[in-house]
Amino acid sequence: MSPLPPFAAVVLAGGRAARLGGQPKPQLDVGGRSMLD
Repeated sequence: MSPLPPFAAVVLAGGRAARLGGQPKPQLDVGGRSMLD
């Protein structure tokens, strides 16, 4: 897997995560890393 490109961003990850089966949004895997990382 290639490394992620450098980005500066703010991700709003609040709410109940009802559409995600209850998985907390900051723990979602994006590019091999959690959004919180």
